[in-house]
Amino acid sequence: MARSRRAEFRAETNPRWVSRLIGVATGLRALVLGPPDTIARGDRLRLRIAVLVLFAGLILAQPVLARDLILSRAVLEDPTASLTIAEVAGRVTAPPAGASLVVPSTNAAYWLCLRVQAPTSGGKVVLYLIPTYLNEVRLYEAGSGNPLTWKTHVTGNHYAYGDRDRAERSLGFVVDVAAPESTFYLRFKTRSPESFSVEALSLAEAESRDRQRDVVVTFFVTAMLCLLLWAILNYLLDRQPVTGLFAIHQAVYTLFGVVATGYLAPYIPARFPQLVDSLNIVLYCGIGFTPLLFCRELFRPYKPPPVLIRGISLLLCVFPLLLVAIALGYDTQAVNANAVLIKITWLYFAVIAFSLRVERTPSRRILQIFFIAILMNNAIFWFANRNTWIAAKFSLTAMQTLIIDGLVIGGLFAMILHTRARQAQQEAQQAAVDLVLVQKN
Repeated sequence: MARSRRAEFRAETNPRWVSRLIGVATGLRALVLGPPDTIARGDRLRLRIAVLVLFAGLILAQPVLARDLILSRAVLEDPTASLTIAEVAGRVTAPPAGASLVVPSTNAAYWLCLRVQAPTSGGKVVLYLIPTYLNEVRLYEAGSGNPLTWKTHVTGNHYAYGDRDRAERSLGFVVDVAAPESTFYLRFKTRSPESFSVEALSLAEAESRDRQRDVVVTFFVTAMLCLLLWAILNYLLDRQPVTGLFAIHQAVYTLFGVVATGYLAPYIPARFPQLVDSLNIVLYCGIGFTPLLFCRELFRPYKPPPVLIRGISLLLCVFPLLLVAIALGYDTQAVNANAVLIKITWLYFAVIAFSLRVERTPSRRILQIFFIAILMNNAIFWFANRNTWIAAKFSLTAMQTLIIDGLVIGGLFAMILHTRARQAQQEAQQAAVDLVLVQKN
């Protein structure tokens, strides 16, 4: 009865197209979740966990091993970013710990000297670069006539997609390697703190690596859009602010993932190639902002100490300051500040989870477990990506970190909201039953 009254009220107050959309949403939610009695509660929970484990295994699985033709790497830091190739060539440089090099967000440039072995067939090799949001990577190779002359080529997300050697989302250069080996110099300059790596692959192996990336990103976008659609449909049905804020978080994180992995680059006008990097920075700040909005609303029913909620509001004030810094040209400072803000935010959420004073659905213990799990997940990736030895051993790419983080946070938040919505539905049904009993008496 309560459900029918709510349906009649919405039919009177909502436009016809909204009522039809709500009807479709109801059917889709029943189709996805199934009737409550068809699957046991524990079985459904295990099914969701199994799906998350499947996604995690798919994304963390290392790509098929390809033969890296690089014989040796050597690195040189250029703190003032003023050295020329003539000054760098032949200088004694230190070898990095492995294929990955971890760098902070600074105005310095880094030079890599690569000795590349000639392939067994053909002479063309792809210098495959990770990640895709490096701002500027310049290649220097000795001229064929005079070894003291240098041919140069540049790529990065500050340069037009159409000027790349390969029409791919990944960055790289196609070079000719004369037998038995050739030497190349790469100059990196980027304002995003990250580990980056370069491999020398054959054309076929580079093509295979790109197709593997396509599969992983497709799974990521599909999963994130499914969670986004679920959130939108549930918001249309229940009009809960926390669900709407979760939908905003999913939309921002999904768009950030698409931009950060390079899949927006082909659609950016050639006259404004730096638009990709600008969007990447703004969205990066956005994924630090939207969890604050969502979790502030999530924690309210549990009555945490008011001072802790005011702390979230204070952290929210940092976001407009970051946007002002970006507008004034302080991009590097904004990126560094947002990286610190994200770490503080998830630690702060864990503290709040242990200070909740009222029991709700899901229970306080469940929230504590979720936020500790998210904090540990982030801490593992933060430490792995900033530690040269771990980055070299496990080759955790920025894309893997981004996707796993998005799926874990999105999946756990969706489970929390689904548990709360199911409890609210059961309470509404019980209220309807109690009302019928009262009317009969």
